[in-house]
Amino acid sequence: MSYYSYGGNLQIKNPKFPIKEKSELYELVGHILGDGFISIEPARTSTYTNTSKELINRFCYLLNKIFGKVETGVYEDKRFNAESIIMPKIISIILIQFFPELLSKTAPERLFRGNQKNIISFVRGFFDDEGCVTTSSIIVTSKNRKILEDISKLLISANLISSRNLSLTPKKQLFILTIKGRSIIDYFGRIGFVHPEKQEKLKIEVDRKLHPHKPKGEGKTKSEIVNLLFQKPMSVNELSAIIGIQQQILRKHLKSLANSQNVEVICRAKYKTPIYHSVKIFESQEETNQNKIINILTIGLPLSTREISNKIGLSKDQTLIYLRRLEEQRLISFNEDNRTFYWRLNESR
Repeated sequence: MSYYSYGGNLQIKNPKFPIKEKSELYELVGHILGDGFISIEPARTSTYTNTSKELINRFCYLLNKIFGKVETGVYEDKRFNAESIIMPKIISIILIQFFPELLSKTAPERLFRGNQKNIISFVRGFFDDEGCVTTSSIIVTSKNRKILEDISKLLISANLISSRNLSLTPKKQLFILTIKGRSIIDYFGRIGFVHPEKQEKLKIEVDRKLHPHKPKGEGKTKSEIVNLLFQKPMSVNELSAIIGIQQQILRKHLKSLANSQNVEVICRAKYKTPIYHSVKIFESQEETNQNKIINILTIGLPLSTREISNKIGLSKDQTLIYLRRLEEQRLISFNEDNRTFYWRLNESR
């Protein structure tokens, strides 16, 4: 047995009826109000778009968990490294029948009945798409003030977040919902993220709240930074998690160390995230590793950063440091294809 709407090619095979009002349904609605689009107009398709593979997989899991074996279309946007899931029109019709608020982009009225489990799932779905973890806070930015007001009321009414640690402020044509203070610990323990990077950042911030950094004395923190970077290149986020100090303070230490030429900064190729490395370890191994890279590239075929790192036995970040130095010397160059760098020797070297 399968169901599909008139004019729709995508079907639901072995459909699950009746549709049950459970937490997964509200998580799906949260995603649709986040990075989704829904319509029952024949000429328009309902989609969910995200750059996170984990969230794309989660969205497809929810569709199948709620409705049955759902056929979906897939569209890849290589410009933004994003993937769009196209839903069957019959699902749009069912969801809007359940939740007409989807068309007005507001929180479902059913949630205000007070079922905490459903509220948690809805907020998690929306925050997975729209939330951002910063130093000591979680923020959501949107043009839609009403949806942020609704979420604030739901978090407070369900006793998930304290009202004193929740704020909604305007910024130009946007509105910012902020969860701050020790309420980020409550969010981590009661709601959390499916998005792995956001969950990891939140865990770091929670650990910092629970285990505050104690000053180590003049020069000791800088010495610890240099020793850690001697082992391997790291981002500010990675260093902050290990040392246990706020990123703002850590950046001041790194700037001072860079000025004294103890560390250098370089960007990760894929995400453009600044990473730092020890000048000392770089200089001690520079000639050996550069020669290894040149010998590998002499074969003639362009190789990605990961392929080169596997051949010389260094991490991708460490390899990138040497590749950038060789590029500065105009010994090698690269082409970028779908955010992957492919390196080759220059003929005129």
